[in-house]
Amino acid sequence: MNAPVQQKAFSRDFFDRQDPTEGIGELIIPFSFSSIYDEVDKDSKLSEICTELYDKVLAKLKSGDLGKDVQVDVIDYKDAKQGGKESPRKYLAITRETNRKTRITILARFLPYGNKLYVGVDSFVLGNTNWLKIIGTIALTLLPFLCYLFTFLPAIIQSMVSSLTNPFGGGQSSDFGQTFLLILQYTCCCIFPWLIFAVMFFWLNTVRNFRHEGNLLLGLRQSFNQILNIRSFNIDDILMTLKSVLPLILSSIREVFEKHDLPVKSLDEFAASIQTINNIQNVYGSGNAVAGAGGRASVSRPK
Repeated sequence: MNAPVQQKAFSRDFFDRQDPTEGIGELIIPFSFSSIYDEVDKDSKLSEICTELYDKVLAKLKSGDLGKDVQVDVIDYKDAKQGGKESPRKYLAITRETNRKTRITILARFLPYGNKLYVGVDSFVLGNTNWLKIIGTIALTLLPFLCYLFTFLPAIIQSMVSSLTNPFGGGQSSDFGQTFLLILQYTCCCIFPWLIFAVMFFWLNTVRNFRHEGNLLLGLRQSFNQILNIRSFNIDDILMTLKSVLPLILSSIREVFEKHDLPVKSLDEFAASIQTINNIQNVYGSGNAVAGAGGRASVSRPK
């Protein structure tokens, strides 16, 4: 494989992602496919077939048939928790950011399993950054610091004013010392525990996403994202991306399968099914979702 391969580990510790797909968006089930093939030619080596699949799909994706805003990366994901018991797994990550700030991610991988071949292609979609929620979380995190402004700061100012107006007074230094001691006690007993609590419950996902992506803005977006924009232009952008990228991947897989006499029926059925999906609804709470917690795509098919 001529393309550079990124090395990414996960499950390194508590403050790390536990899975490569964590935070990248909601899985769109109708545009996702997985299957296992056990009719591999005994004279063929599975590892060589997998390499051929990666090379073929990568070459087709970079052939220029897609828009310039589509990014293709080759990533070796390593589960650090497994240590040396498991080798890294190679993923092809295809991403596109629409003009309306929807991030589409497609993950493809081809893995040997004993004498079988596993093919997986998953599609995810992520909404824009929810800055209002971020600002609210920051305000909630900094809430205990208001005590400094409304309690300790006036006491400090009063002590300073008293020392300036009565420099020879006897009690100012002791009052200032008591105030400083109260501030220290409040910081140690209240501020530090609260910050630990806030990081664990408000910002843990942001820390994990930032460590994995190396991009603070993307980490914030993956932790605090808006409901998906379902206006027609944005839905068209999503559908045209998925209906363009997935057939390219599937046709590349099909070429390799035909070369090695592997069945292509499941590939053809999936390729046909994704062309019939013409609507993606995004509903939260009482309904389902495409991008968000616990959602899935709603599909309408032509009659």
